[in-house]
Amino acid sequence: MEKLGLGPEILTKVNPKLIYARLTGFGQTGSYANRAGHDINYVALSGILSLLGRADGIPFPPQNILADFAGGGLLCCLGILIALFNRERTGLGQVIDSTMMDGVLYMSTFLFKLSKSELGCRPSGYNIFDGGAPFYNTYKTKDGKYMAVGCLEPQFYQIFLQVLSENGLENSNELSKQFDMDNWPTMKKIL
Repeated sequence: MEKLGLGPEILTKVNPKLIYARLTGFGQTGSYANRAGHDINYVALSGILSLLGRADGIPFPPQNILADFAGGGLLCCLGILIALFNRERTGLGQVIDSTMMDGVLYMSTFLFKLSKSELGCRPSGYNIFDGGAPFYNTYKTKDGKYMAVGCLEPQFYQIFLQVLSENGLENSNELSKQFDMDNWPTMKKIL
């Protein structure tokens, strides 16, 4: 829009209630500002791609959902909603300047924090949320499809073990030690 002479400086003079939203890859300034990119580029440059992958495999991109949709579009939309709320109170619009790179970093804060804890500090594929935990994973079923298992809390894990037992899988000692991370590979083989 700015290249067409329709930047916020000009348009907000015409309409001070205007909410002007920008969504760029790397922002308005800096060495990457004029570079094009895709979701995988933002995810890689943020460092989060190194946390996405299975054991002994290369990192895999999360489709184009993390930077494009969550970090970019969703956070830009949130900025617009906040600006609308503020406009109702003040009568003035705002300029929303969202970047997919910043959005990826914000959306991944939990993963970076987790990577510094006992449950997330191992290589990809050996942690609680990346396929390492046998109770938070996907499994191939007899019909060739897949099912997701997510029973983090001990009470739900006990129900999971009970259902397995009722369906013919014995509740062995290996399965009873839910958070014994060194035993997770053995537990996954049993399941």
